[in-house]
Amino acid sequence: MLNYLLYILLLTTALVLDFAGSYLKVMPIMLLIILYSYEYLSISKKQYQTDANYAKIAENNVIKRNENHIKIKSLKQPKIFGHLRSKDLFIDKIKSHISDEENFTIMFLKIESTKSFIDDENRRSINHVLYCIEQHFNINNSDNLLISRFDTDVLAFLYNKTGEKNVNIMAEKIKQTALSITKDYKNLKINVKIGVARYPQNGQDYKTLFILASKAMDYKQKPLAIDYCIAPQNIKQKEKKINKMISLLENIDIEKDLSIEYQPRFSFKNDEIIGLEALLRWNHETIGQISPRDFIPIAENLEVIDDMTRWIIKTGMREVAKWNTTYNLDLKLSINLARLSMQKSNFFEFLKSELLDANCKPEWIIVEFTEEILTKEPLYMKTLLDSITNLGIKVHLDDYGVNRTSLSSLKKFNITSLKIDNDLVAGVGLDDDKEDIIRSIIYLANGLGLKASAEGVETKIQYEFLKKHGCYTYQGFYKDKPLKSLNFEQKYLAKRAMG
Repeated sequence: MLNYLLYILLLTTALVLDFAGSYLKVMPIMLLIILYSYEYLSISKKQYQTDANYAKIAENNVIKRNENHIKIKSLKQPKIFGHLRSKDLFIDKIKSHISDEENFTIMFLKIESTKSFIDDENRRSINHVLYCIEQHFNINNSDNLLISRFDTDVLAFLYNKTGEKNVNIMAEKIKQTALSITKDYKNLKINVKIGVARYPQNGQDYKTLFILASKAMDYKQKPLAIDYCIAPQNIKQKEKKINKMISLLENIDIEKDLSIEYQPRFSFKNDEIIGLEALLRWNHETIGQISPRDFIPIAENLEVIDDMTRWIIKTGMREVAKWNTTYNLDLKLSINLARLSMQKSNFFEFLKSELLDANCKPEWIIVEFTEEILTKEPLYMKTLLDSITNLGIKVHLDDYGVNRTSLSSLKKFNITSLKIDNDLVAGVGLDDDKEDIIRSIIYLANGLGLKASAEGVETKIQYEFLKKHGCYTYQGFYKDKPLKSLNFEQKYLAKRAMG
């Protein structure tokens, strides 16, 4: 304001001195120019500082965006809580105990909601409960427990005692801590599952112990739902079977031992074949056929599952591309993806590369996975599935109904179809509750613009029930069994070309 008054004063002085000498007349004008220049420089300095601040902010934003891009590009599982012990550290500690022949116990803790369908809020509450449990035992760690988050809904405890009494006391302490913390969440009702495996009683290596402890969580024994200590003879048999399967898997010849059978998929509209699902088969050179029910659950805990998944993608893409090109068809091939494969940093690039190498159109491929992956890794899966759907590949959710994910929360994942779980389909005509669940899934899926499909359809009753209530596609022994490549081609493709 003062500067503006000075401008007016100097201008007035210049007018008064208009008839004065030239020097007197020029002086106030020079002062005016000097003042104006100073003001301009001040404003420019402030603007420069402002621009510099904006530039700094923009630079920070670019850095953040680049960091996010790197995170997305690396396709790593987003961390939910940063204070949890790393899984690698946990495994290294176990290896050290085994090397030093020190006895110990592995305990897996899993918290499950009792709600019919689990929404995002419920899932966040469970994650926070697990975090609070971990913090509780770190602060009050008189038992020298090592704790690690093994999954988004599983905590692992390493306990340096193996006596059945001590193990049961510790398991009860963990359970009561979980129940106590959960009381703070009014809308959260849970089941606490604890699986236990002891070294050396139940296993001689960490892989076997992890598998046994994980399976123990699903055992329905006692109110506490533990453990393998209760039936040592039974667990010895299981341990022997698991160890044998691990050995077979670690020595598998992927190219030689594996093959694919194709399960035809049909439309309820006209019962015409519209696609097929690639199913993995293992024919061991000395043992013979090994059931997928025996090897896949164990393989899913080993790196070999990634090799299997990539092999079936590579082989299946080439097969369907050949058939569609030769017979001028538009068959859709469904391929099941293992969770471990989807977590690999190069998986998306591998998928793109195989499409090009096989000369396979993206719209000919459907990828399937279980809802468990979505519930445990929602942020990562959103990024990966966005990239996959941008390629033109369809995304279907397999075995829907097992983990009770709410349908509304699935919309953000670009899923186009839900495959109703086998167990629910098997209940048609036998279990009213399962029929009600199927009706609800189909109704809600249709309302959200999703298509419902069914697998494991084996009877006319199941077929008619699903068709009546608006299911879109089906597969199962009611229509046809899985077929070897040549048999599938002869039965469904060659005849169509001739006809």
